[in-house]
Amino acid sequence: MSSAPDPKGPKSPPKARAKEEIHWNTGWWDYYPLVEQLSPRRIEWSNSSVIFSAHSSEPRILARHFSSSKHFSIPTPTPILSQPDAFDPPTVISLAPGDVHLFAYFPPGQRYSNGTACLWKRGPEIDNWTIDDSWTIAPSAGIIAASWLGSPREWVANDQAEFVRLPRRGPATPVSDPTLLLITQDHRATLCYMRQFSNKLQMISVSLSYPNSTAETGTPANLDRDNVNVLQICSTAAIGLAYDATSVLVATRSHVLPYPTVNNDHEMELGLNVNYAQEQPQEKDQLSTSDESCDEEAIIAVSQINLAFSGQMVMSSQPLDPIPISHGNVSDLQFVARPAISKESPPSLYLLTLSLNFGNYSSTPKSCLTCHSFSKESDSSTWTWESAASREWENQVVAVMAPSRVHRAGPGGLYVSLLSTTGSFQARRDQKEKEVRIGSTRCLQLPQLDDNVQYDTASVFTVSTKVGKELPICGALSSNDLLLCTLSSNIFASQVSVHHLPRPYASPSDVPPLAVGLASAILSRRETTDFVHVLSLPSLSLGDFVNIVYHTLSILEKQKRSGVVIRLTIGVCLEVYRNRARTAKGTEKESLDARWRSAHDLCSLIACNSAFDDCRDADGPDLGAIWQFFTLSNWVIALLEKIMKEAVLRNNGPTMSKETSDDLFGADPEPSPATEGSSQIDSPYLLHIVHPYALQGLKTALGNIKTLRDRLRVLNAQGENSHLAKGVFVDMVDCASIKLDALEEIIDGFLIGAAKIPPEDNWRSLAACEPTLAMQQQLVDNIRTLCNSGVISKSQLYIKPEELVDGFESLTLETPEDLDAPQDKDKDVITKGLLLKQVKSVKCQRCGGESEAAAGASEPTTGVLTVGTPSPRWRAWERIWMTSCICGGAWVKGYVVPAPVTNVIGQ
Repeated sequence: MSSAPDPKGPKSPPKARAKEEIHWNTGWWDYYPLVEQLSPRRIEWSNSSVIFSAHSSEPRILARHFSSSKHFSIPTPTPILSQPDAFDPPTVISLAPGDVHLFAYFPPGQRYSNGTACLWKRGPEIDNWTIDDSWTIAPSAGIIAASWLGSPREWVANDQAEFVRLPRRGPATPVSDPTLLLITQDHRATLCYMRQFSNKLQMISVSLSYPNSTAETGTPANLDRDNVNVLQICSTAAIGLAYDATSVLVATRSHVLPYPTVNNDHEMELGLNVNYAQEQPQEKDQLSTSDESCDEEAIIAVSQINLAFSGQMVMSSQPLDPIPISHGNVSDLQFVARPAISKESPPSLYLLTLSLNFGNYSSTPKSCLTCHSFSKESDSSTWTWESAASREWENQVVAVMAPSRVHRAGPGGLYVSLLSTTGSFQARRDQKEKEVRIGSTRCLQLPQLDDNVQYDTASVFTVSTKVGKELPICGALSSNDLLLCTLSSNIFASQVSVHHLPRPYASPSDVPPLAVGLASAILSRRETTDFVHVLSLPSLSLGDFVNIVYHTLSILEKQKRSGVVIRLTIGVCLEVYRNRARTAKGTEKESLDARWRSAHDLCSLIACNSAFDDCRDADGPDLGAIWQFFTLSNWVIALLEKIMKEAVLRNNGPTMSKETSDDLFGADPEPSPATEGSSQIDSPYLLHIVHPYALQGLKTALGNIKTLRDRLRVLNAQGENSHLAKGVFVDMVDCASIKLDALEEIIDGFLIGAAKIPPEDNWRSLAACEPTLAMQQQLVDNIRTLCNSGVISKSQLYIKPEELVDGFESLTLETPEDLDAPQDKDKDVITKGLLLKQVKSVKCQRCGGESEAAAGASEPTTGVLTVGTPSPRWRAWERIWMTSCICGGAWVKGYVVPAPVTNVIGQ
């Protein structure tokens, strides 16, 4: 039987969300900011993972820590503070190796004459910058390039994952630190430096146009111009520091402008008969090259700078043969240095020139990249160049050119970001913003400039509302060549974006490329924030992450450097697990949270043992730090109690053997479905009683507490303070819920059993921050030994005296604390003492812990009242952590106590 037809007619199918295809294209004017070299945009990515960029319209430097997104500003020099409208945003930003110093140049505004250069010095925190010096720059001597001399030697890995140290780059600077080389618009090179143990900034300068030299106490020579009818303004410069070289190369590209001509024959005098018909051709002949002289020169000038020291600094300059170039406007000029591949081959130095040809300004420009190779004979002190390769792109424009840092032995590569000139994307009407692919980043080989087939291709994205409007015009690589930071072309509101870089394909060996890079970063003490960002991505499985860290630890073990680097590697694991826990849910979030907290406990245990080792005199632990030792020992006992609670819980759980899980009547329990297939104990906190590295740390900590207790017992306390310290410490140890002496003997037996575990499983468990499957039997035996040995007093372990005193008032209905909260958030992450909240502090960007000791709060000059004066040994140990946290994370400024406010009555 058929149903009656609907009087309203048939129903229409549900409508899908309307989509429309949006086409976009770019014009030549969108790429013109790439060649505006007289007012360039700059961005720098520091080794401490801070991105420095110029403000879009104000003379300020903005800083942002990646990837915590903490923003802060650099202090502004006094001349700019007094007249902020007289200066433009900085056009040169340069960071010294190790992020110790920062340099920037602020050009003058259109209505003003002089610019300002400033040198900053960084404190222990990454956001603590102070002005070291500033000076005025003449308008004709604007700074266009800067480079630091005296960089430390770096560690690189070869194909066999073996590490070697590279030679020094550039000339040695044995008597100065810092040493900064500046190139100015008037074709001069200025060396700014501070002598060792001196705070006075000194400068010497030479001309790049002709051979000359200047001594430290001499007078710089004046610049002689060969052509008085033209004015050459250096617009682009590059500074080359080759490996194991004693000289510096400087390449410059200049704009040629006509000199203003004054004609004295035209006098304002009545009766003067002037033949204008004869004067006009002469003026035309004089400025006949004006069209050519207003453009860029058709050459790249190259000069060689030598530094010498014979009681005083001597700087000399020697011009070399220029490089002819005819590819349009130069958008970027960079030197790339590469170490020697073998002992027989010399180091390499290349000059890369990126230019744009706009033609008749009717279509998008064409990009051209040229490479020139520099070499020097063994018996010669002068460099020579030769053309190596050239490459052009027709339908794509090269916006960013960034040479890769040297982290692996070999020729290295060059990253170029190619932007498409047209494209389309699908957009929904109700969707405001969408990521649109506008180009790609590729890795090129040097010096051939061919695509490196061993690397993949990374995409360049932008939001749909800005596609075809704002393009990246400059970029900077992260400290480990994993990410690319770019700055948009919008002069009113510049946007900083971070893109992924091409990565090498998996090598035939089992070692992942990320493991070699991470080992190199840890060994060289570089910031690993970009590695943490990549390893925390959901696209990378947890098993792949553990495998990468496992190979990293194996590589570091081969280098016989498994001391401090293990703590730094554990810190990387801590940060990755903490980042993943922020986005996880349910049991996965709890597991990841337990892993990073267990890793933090291991780092804290290492720091506690180092305190006992450093604060020691001839008779044992320094009693001048007795109260500090009390807080550390109290934390160690609390850690042991947490481990014992977990062991007791697991001993009564279903994963233990049937001997320990009988019911009250002795019958075997029925196997549960959850434990029939697997009996693995996945408790990260129990890693401390099965891993040999963690067990050795516990054994050392127990030995330190026992040694201090034995010394206090035989000590004849004279004063009230010493008598109180002796009583409190001895009672804390003797009345603990764990018998420490017996536990130390049990740990000795655990170490014997841990020696039977294969080293590969030890590294994997340290990477996973929890026991692996191969450790399960040993872990079960250790748990059973602990629970049956009688070292644990369960009544004291679970019931504290303060809980009996408070009674029901200690009960609370509040929700548990956030899993993302820092470990022991009310305690100092270094000393484990309570945070007073009355003095300045610092905060770790990795674990979130705060410390007043690392900020210098325990110094006697702070006026903080403490029980006793900390010993010099203890203060020296605290100063060790002023640069980084116990987990290896960087410090930022924490809370700062404001100055007291004085109330004036009667006003």
